[in-house]
Amino acid sequence: MKGVSLLSSTYQSGQASIERRLAQAVCEAAGVDFEHLNVSVLGRRVVLRGIAPSYMAKARAAESVRAAGFPEVENCLRVVPGMPARL
Repeated sequence: MKGVSLLSSTYQSGQASIERRLAQAVCEAAGVDFEHLNVSVLGRRVVLRGIAPSYMAKARAAESVRAAGFPEVENCLRVVPGMPARL
């Protein structure tokens, strides 16, 4: 990545920061620690991947992303009941 462009490097660093903050917000809003949560930001669209302990937690995850200002959410979280639910 070095030498490509400072703007590109700064953008990717900023995007990674946004993705980390969104992942933290998702966990806090849903009140769970998602297993292997992956948050990808693609413009105004956010893709959620990982494992959720319930359908309610999956829905809360998507709502927290929308509340953060990202109207398009592709919620690919897989529900696996019985997973520990609290942080």
